[in-house]
Amino acid sequence: MGNSKWIGGVLGAIWGGPLGALVGFGVGWIVDKAVARQDDEEDISRPPPRTRAARGASPSPGAASSARPVDDESRQVGADEFTICVCVLIAGVMKSDGVIHPEEIALVSRRLKENYHFDDDGMKRMLGFIQELAQGEWSVEEFALRARRHLRMPARRNLLYFLLEIAYANGQYVFAEQQVIRAIAACLGLREAEVTAMEASLNRTESGWAYQVLELSADASDAEVKKAYRRLAMMHHPDKVAGQGEIAEAAATRKFQAINAAYEKIKQERNFN
Repeated sequence: MGNSKWIGGVLGAIWGGPLGALVGFGVGWIVDKAVARQDDEEDISRPPPRTRAARGASPSPGAASSARPVDDESRQVGADEFTICVCVLIAGVMKSDGVIHPEEIALVSRRLKENYHFDDDGMKRMLGFIQELAQGEWSVEEFALRARRHLRMPARRNLLYFLLEIAYANGQYVFAEQQVIRAIAACLGLREAEVTAMEASLNRTESGWAYQVLELSADASDAEVKKAYRRLAMMHHPDKVAGQGEIAEAAATRKFQAINAAYEKIKQERNFN
């Protein structure tokens, strides 16, 4: 039996009492199923790596006290906490305008399927728990700070971009959603200009959106446009989050494509190469 149900129940109790514990337990159960399916697909015939001790080498002085190995249980607990935090943040964005829209549910379903490879039954259960979370009262900032502990800055940006995609899913991005996104972004340590650029990349109907994506004003010189493009293309390149999950990699790709689209639009408007 996995640890997800246990850690999910404990974390759920922190913010939701008995109902929170039940929801956390259920989320953990789903995570356990997904992890088990992934484990089954791996090559179990591969021998475990030999440790230094197994090869007969003597550990260096002080190694026992300064280098504690991270066991599978510790890694699983960390993954469980992060998964629950992401579920809470998703629920926070979905419920922020007072309505959970079908388009939001469809987007979350698609993204989580891509990342966790749930079957239809598992996906229905996961969505049910996220919708259950949306009925509770809790601090979105608390769970954004919890998620931050697990992520480097490139992955934090991609998490926010994913949450912004949810907010934009029904074609409207209202003030209540903006407030929640801004609160999460602040806890993740993102700059205001970064958030504005992400919003512009998802809402290309407003005049000057391309400049906002590149974090520029419309009177920027050609040299400044090129410099901003190179900086942002390097910052948001999908390679920055390689190995951090398919949701992170896919979000980075979409953001990278938006930066390229903005640059191409400005180039066409100004007729420079």
